[in-house]
Amino acid sequence: MKTFKRFAAALLLVCLLAGHFSLTSLEAAPTKTTGLKFVGWYDEKCTKPVIKWSAVRGAQKYEVRYMYTDNSNIKNVYTTSTIGYLSGFQSNRIYKVMVRALTVSKGKITSRGQWSDMIYTMPVPANITPSAAGSTEKAGIKFKWSQVRGSNGYYIYMATSPNGKWYQVKATTKQGSTTATVTKINGISFQKNKNYYYRIITRKVVNGKCF
Repeated sequence: MKTFKRFAAALLLVCLLAGHFSLTSLEAAPTKTTGLKFVGWYDEKCTKPVIKWSAVRGAQKYEVRYMYTDNSNIKNVYTTSTIGYLSGFQSNRIYKVMVRALTVSKGKITSRGQWSDMIYTMPVPANITPSAAGSTEKAGIKFKWSQVRGSNGYYIYMATSPNGKWYQVKATTKQGSTTATVTKINGISFQKNKNYYYRIITRKVVNGKCF
């Protein structure tokens, strides 16, 4: 009986030690961060982007990494929130951004989750200048703007009211293109003494997917 009790006590000790070992050495890393998206800009110069993502269970902190589209100039910032207010971006360049979840103990990172899928921040081209393309309204409107590095072209949208329906009137597909002429909006030529509104949006294509 004493031998059995000693064996049972030893077995209990082994179980306790095994349980303690499994908790400290086999702690699961956070899962992959999902839902990452570019929300917009919180400054007029397009140098401070806002991003957000879905919370990861068990994460105490998140690492946000951003860089140029050629993977140079890598920067890392850390946050406990699922919304990132970044800064220091160049207004004429597209950036790549990704996020991963971290677990932290006593101020030190103990595990890292898988990086999220990449997203891109899309600045509005600077120095947009519209002008008449000819002597009559039928000649259309010529737009000029500053190049955004890393882009694959631009979309031009126009409307007859800022709160009305916007139409895509032009799409450029060349990386260095900074001019375009638009002759019609929704199939109708421009009219004299009528107000028109425009937007130019940066275009980025990666593996056939357009951002």
